Amino acid sequence: MAEIRDLIGELQQYEKEASQEKHQLPGYMSLAINHPGILAYQVKTQPHYERDMQRASFLGKVANMRDKMVQEGRGLEYEQSIHPSLRNAVERRQEQATPYWNRGVLAYGQPLRNGTDWMQSISSTGLNAARMVAGVPDADADFEKSADRALLGIPFAMMHGGNDHQTAWEAERVAEENKPIVDLGFATQPKQNGARVLPTPSPYEAYAMQGLTDGRQVAGEMGVHGTAGKVLGLGIDIATDPVSGFTSGIRALLKGQIRRAAGHMASEAALPGAFLGSSEYLERQAMEKARRNGYAKSSPVR
Repeated sequence: MAEIRDLIGELQQYEKEASQEKHQLPGYMSLAINHPGILAYQVKTQPHYERDMQRASFLGKVANMRDKMVQEGRGLEYEQSIHPSLRNAVERRQEQATPYWNRGVLAYGQPLRNGTDWMQSISSTGLNAARMVAGVPDADADFEKSADRALLGIPFAMMHGGNDHQTAWEAERVAEENKPIVDLGFATQPKQNGARVLPTPSPYEAYAMQGLTDGRQVAGEMGVHGTAGKVLGLGIDIATDPVSGFTSGIRALLKGQIRRAAGHMASEAALPGAFLGSSEYLERQAMEKARRNGYAKSSPVR
């Protein structure tokens, strides 16, 4: 037990020492020359960089402790006393020691994602207008947000000094700046060999996508669910999306809906089937409504 208490005491001392270290971002010229690519990476803020470097330093001290214990023949003690998540983070500590944040090509705020969100906002604005006419709750707020996105965020920026997209981006940066040194969440994510494509799962993602309505949401609000809802939603997206199913496919991919994403990406081929499925469903609904209201004509087919 004494050995375990000693190890805990050492770890606490390492955290204290690392938290007092100062780390300065490299100069602008160095950041520009060594930038790994603007599509997936952002330069960290100074507080974010310093905190990540402190975390890397803490893990480096743990690595030195491990090496010392191995040299003393206490390697098994290290394996049994140190939690697997900490051991894994020690092996991946160099991922923290960088001024660049590998957010992902499809992370909101990144150039490509900004473009797809803008294209999605065009169709979303039309859908939200239709939802307003249909009396869907909060559709007016969604319309304002999608229209603001379509206008490059200028209206909200002028009136409020920012928008949901910008707020989410800033909040995520602040969260990264204030993560405890012993927060090892980065090591629980799949290891990236190069630029990340999908963003790290984040509660800020949903906030940033406010107002971007898609066909499946509209289908659900119409009471159409299951396979019929998927077909109808796909048909709506294809009909309203300025670049067919591409942007809707990106959104489905971000939500982890791989099959749906594949369907949207292949929307050119799926177009006839999608419209056929949605039109048949709507026709059946219209006939059922007519029957319930007692004005459906009897079928001439006997």
